[in-house]
Amino acid sequence: MKIKYYFLSMVMASAAMVGFTSCDDDDDNILGDVTVIEPIPGESTLQLPTDPVKVKIGEENRVAIPAEGVQGTLSAFSLNDAVAKVVETESGLMIEGFRNGTAEVMVGDDAGAYKKFLVSVYTTDVMELNKTAIEMAVPLGSTDTNNECAVVLGNGGYSVTSNDEHVTATISEEGEIAITGRAALEDFTAVVTVSDISGLTADIAVTVKTSLEPFSESQIEEILAITENTLWAAPGTEPTSDGAPQYWAYTYYRDRGTWTDEDEDDMHVLGWWLNMWSYDYGGMKIYWKAGAQVGEEVEGKFDYRYASWAGLYTYGNKAKVLEDNETRTVVICWEVNIEYERIDKAYIVHYK
Repeated sequence: MKIKYYFLSMVMASAAMVGFTSCDDDDDNILGDVTVIEPIPGESTLQLPTDPVKVKIGEENRVAIPAEGVQGTLSAFSLNDAVAKVVETESGLMIEGFRNGTAEVMVGDDAGAYKKFLVSVYTTDVMELNKTAIEMAVPLGSTDTNNECAVVLGNGGYSVTSNDEHVTATISEEGEIAITGRAALEDFTAVVTVSDISGLTADIAVTVKTSLEPFSESQIEEILAITENTLWAAPGTEPTSDGAPQYWAYTYYRDRGTWTDEDEDDMHVLGWWLNMWSYDYGGMKIYWKAGAQVGEEVEGKFDYRYASWAGLYTYGNKAKVLEDNETRTVVICWEVNIEYERIDKAYIVHYK
């Protein structure tokens, strides 16, 4: 652009003056004839915007150079052509955006003034999401994550916020959104707001419906996919105010404990316990009504001790046999705990 040639002429003029003072009159004029652009006398009146100038990507969205107080001919060029360029048109110098980001544009006039301003290039004026509402069924006291939402059209630099502490969200650079909801005693709807670098926003209504089922369908599938003896129990799935920890058993001492799989009075007992060197190291057992059929919800409970120095924890009032055949038995047990807003639950997978 013309301002580039203006800067160059000033440099060449300076070089020429040095040559005149250091060379003989008969030396060749290496630089040749130099045309020096003389600034218009007086102070500069060139004014540019202090806030970034927004330019939407595309030739059809070109924006005129927002300069005022120009003396003589206006010149301009971009310092980042990959993001935005200054192009000459019949209407004058215009800025064209090519990709999201920012670029500085240098501007000058015949008065010798040169200043720069910031251009912010963006893709869209309206953010679009693939979903504006989702619904989640979450067991009381538990959390579940939905990964179905994403930005379809936006300007990058995304962030997300939630207006409810029971719902959190994260977003990737590509605009993929993960929303995690924690169930409360009552159903509720939260709003997750997605923002981009240009200040555009879009909302997702997140409805969390509380389920009193101890495990979701996907969690049941995970339990049934277990291929080794496993015991697991937890008062809820988060740290609890009564201090009871989650429990995983049959790991370090898996070959030293004793399995129980028998009827006691009108209850069937299935579990694993370790007593060694006069120490009660603990374990876990699930009790359910003897004779219960697969899929039948019956009376039940579970108890566990996670270490020799810990006490015995007992929870539950319901149980269900998920599988019982010649190969293995799979049982879940639970109790809805209103006081702590959670579901105390456990499961056992026992290979025979």
